[in-house]
Amino acid sequence: MTALSSQHLCHFNGCENIVVPGTRKCESHKKKGICTIADCRNQVYRGGVCVRHGARSAMCSVKGCTKKLRVGDVCHFHAAHLPTSPCAHKGCTSLARGTATCKRHSLAAILARHQRPSSHDTAMKMQEVAGRVVLDEAQDAVGLDEDILDAIAWCDFDVILLSDIVIVVDAMLDRGPCLLLQP
Repeated sequence: MTALSSQHLCHFNGCENIVVPGTRKCESHKKKGICTIADCRNQVYRGGVCVRHGARSAMCSVKGCTKKLRVGDVCHFHAAHLPTSPCAHKGCTSLARGTATCKRHSLAAILARHQRPSSHDTAMKMQEVAGRVVLDEAQDAVGLDEDILDAIAWCDFDVILLSDIVIVVDAMLDRGPCLLLQP
């Protein structure tokens, strides 16, 4: 291979494809960044540089371990040896994930399940659950005991908002509405 022909090959190490006119990269590499270190022919991994020039993930904090971080400040191997505790949610047997609760009962998961559905989603759910109301429609949230409110806050419920009525649906057991409230 002559020096002239190598100038028309892709910039990246080991790639022998012809460059796209007006660039230093071939069709398959045209969207990849080039490491900013002079004469480096590697793809950018993070921060404008390749892995060889420092774009590595942070390392495990355990002395002598060179594995990448996975959980908190330790690698997956060392995270498995951290002390564990059960989820704080009553009746849950899962392990907590760096907080007092498991992933299913985390605040983020609860908030994601309680987002207001679109009107189409609401109509579809109403068709699915029509006629399966356990409590009286006139039940007021103020009159509910603490156990029911705790179940709404912690269990896997979908909340359907229709004008001034809230329907709480037990999505895990597919029992239909287990509670109908007026806010």
